[in-house]
Amino acid sequence: MPTLECRVAVASPNHTLDGLIQNGFAYSLLESPYLKSVDHKVSTDILIVGEKQLPDLAKVRSQINFNYCYLVFENEQAQVSADLYNQFKPDQVLNKNELTEKLVFTQLENLDLQRQNEAKRRLTSELIDQDQQIKASLRQQIFQDQQELIDRRQKILEVNNRIESLRKILFSLSEENDVTRIETLLNELLPQATAATWIKIIPDYLAENFEKDLQTQLPSFFVKKQCSKYYIYFMKGNNRPFRSSDNEMFQKVSDALHFNLAKAESLSEQQHLEKIVSTAFNSTAYPLLVVNKDYRILESNKAFHRYPVKSENPKCYEVMFNRESPCVGCKFGTNFQVQTQTETTTTFHNVQSQRLAGHEDRNSHWVHFYVDITEEKMLEQRLSQTAKMKELGLISSSIAHELNNPLGGIISYIQILQMELNKEHPLQGELKDMNMAAQRMKQIIENLLIFSRRPYTQEKENILFKDLLLESLKMNELAFKIENIKVVQNLDQITDSITVSRSNFRDSLNLIFNFFIEGLRRVRLQKNTQTGLIEVKFSQDQINFHLDLQSNIGPLNDEQKNKNIYFLVIHKSLIDQGFQVELTEPNASWVAMRMTLPKASRS
Repeated sequence: MPTLECRVAVASPNHTLDGLIQNGFAYSLLESPYLKSVDHKVSTDILIVGEKQLPDLAKVRSQINFNYCYLVFENEQAQVSADLYNQFKPDQVLNKNELTEKLVFTQLENLDLQRQNEAKRRLTSELIDQDQQIKASLRQQIFQDQQELIDRRQKILEVNNRIESLRKILFSLSEENDVTRIETLLNELLPQATAATWIKIIPDYLAENFEKDLQTQLPSFFVKKQCSKYYIYFMKGNNRPFRSSDNEMFQKVSDALHFNLAKAESLSEQQHLEKIVSTAFNSTAYPLLVVNKDYRILESNKAFHRYPVKSENPKCYEVMFNRESPCVGCKFGTNFQVQTQTETTTTFHNVQSQRLAGHEDRNSHWVHFYVDITEEKMLEQRLSQTAKMKELGLISSSIAHELNNPLGGIISYIQILQMELNKEHPLQGELKDMNMAAQRMKQIIENLLIFSRRPYTQEKENILFKDLLLESLKMNELAFKIENIKVVQNLDQITDSITVSRSNFRDSLNLIFNFFIEGLRRVRLQKNTQTGLIEVKFSQDQINFHLDLQSNIGPLNDEQKNKNIYFLVIHKSLIDQGFQVELTEPNASWVAMRMTLPKASRS
């Protein structure tokens, strides 16, 4: 598209600029037909427009490109519409007399200066970019040099580390004879200097099977070295071979191990015998002590460690029974029984005393074996209590039958009176209260009848699981209040029914609650402000539904789990009824008991 370029374009009849136009420095848009064609354009630094020529020039505004614009008025009263003014947006508005050649040249100088400044800025920006590129290149080169230096230092460090690790390994192996300890040391020290991640020492007769299992269960690359009657396996987690430096170090370690393993073989038999003796000494679940004639403890097994030791050289009766003098009836070489009484508990122990054979002084060292028979004593008491409960069942049965007949008549007469009297009669309220009290008495009598029935006469029936739980919670409500136990339960979601003996299942639930109550009493011996909590939850899956009961009575030790009479009876009772029962500890403070009944057993 043809474009006319000029420094000054004049669209105003102004004689002061005629000289510029005649000299060709300025171009007159009034006399030129250049803009009459839409294919032509004008590009100028300064555009000078008269107010009268402004409407005609606005028609070709899109063909004119300028950097600076003067709007010239012939007189001060002249006006231009806002639309025309905004199309050109003149930089300066002048009267006809104010427009001079000097003013135009000054403005041209300013525009040239602006262009020079812009060129300087572009040149400066390009120089800055080039400088940044040079700096980046230098930084990259410095980084590469530093990286090479780091790599070289790393190699030197690896060599020094390998030498230091080999020194530590050789020194440590010279002090060790036990194969297991040697293997542990190698697993600690060797991976620091080589690519090995796991070291294993295997007897030669087990090596073949070990390699098969290793390839099957844990595919990895390994190198083996033979030392005496053992193979040493150096393994890594991927299938890439070891470096030559690693293989050299493995060989040096294997040579050093050859002498240590040979020495270890001569000691293995003696250590095996010592292990058998130590295992036998610590395998018993009851305290086993070696004491001297002054009752001071010389040796003890692991079961003794649960008793607190308050002095450096304790005596047996001080630790076991918290006594200040020997136990009543204690005599070396005989069996005797010790009863310990505290403010809250009573414990019983059978003590077996035997002389330690093979000692120089026949009467200087004795072996004492302590058996806690408290549970057996408590079981005897509970069996006696069970006999009393049996008699109480017979008595309750007689009382229930004696009260049931007259109570039925009382309820009938109350209901007759309620029907005969008007609903608005003032006695209706009293009769309602009497009927409710009689119904409660009837429920109590029915419970007594269920309690007094013999197990083999109790038939199974289809009962809502929710009703059984609520009934058991109601019966134990008073015990919970006495022991300050809060029960949290949400049984509204239970809609399942089961076929069980109401009495047997209710007795099992009562035993569970008694198990929690007894556990809380045990916890309060150490935390007398402990508040008891019992949570009752119900859940089900595709095969079973579960009843979870848990309480904050933990933790339980192994003896409490295995010998607690409540749990043993609960387990036997629920298993006989077709349930499964599991005792767990969700955390250190809670003990949970889960009952599971297969869905196939539900009605």
